[in-house]
Amino acid sequence: FIVEGTCILSAKSKLGKSWLSLELCDAITKGNEFLGYKTKKCSALYFDFETGKKVRQNRLRKLTKIVGPREQSFYIVDKAYRMHEGFEQQVEYYMNKDPNIGIIVIDVFTKVVKPKPKEINDYEYYYDVISGLNEISRKYHLSIVLVCHDRKTVDPADPFANILGSTALQGATDQMIVMFKSKYDDPVTHLSVKGRTIDGIVDD
Repeated sequence: FIVEGTCILSAKSKLGKSWLSLELCDAITKGNEFLGYKTKKCSALYFDFETGKKVRQNRLRKLTKIVGPREQSFYIVDKAYRMHEGFEQQVEYYMNKDPNIGIIVIDVFTKVVKPKPKEINDYEYYYDVISGLNEISRKYHLSIVLVCHDRKTVDPADPFANILGSTALQGATDQMIVMFKSKYDDPVTHLSVKGRTIDGIVDD
């Protein structure tokens, strides 16, 4: 379901991006299926900048009641350096600690991106950042999931156009996943997926 390389996971606020990311990492560390897809059991590294310790612990307690105790190979970090300022070295530290890490989640992606210099255009700047993450994924043969936000104005005809930020995010990454509801009161959350190995919609 998740390719080796970089993957954008985008949705509007409060739609469940972090929950989905936690469930994904939990399934991978146990070798369980995720949304009907088989996973290769490995360790997971989750950079969580959004929730705070208390909220995260509550979510993990709810998650473990559903699927069982969290594996020791599921690492959660709430502080990180930015790209080109130590983030790469921080990842290397964890890879040396556990070479079996097969997925890294950055929730949210903007927290590891330095402010853009005025003299550089958006596309060039974000393409360079994503390229650096692609190098990490190739070096260690792993997946890096970049959790992002949708634009406030949503285009129901093209979920991928709703990803907030430069088009470089879409051009440089290997895969995109967008969570959305077809209408405000829709009880079903849809996932549109586009990438090298999968292209379609999953309903949850």
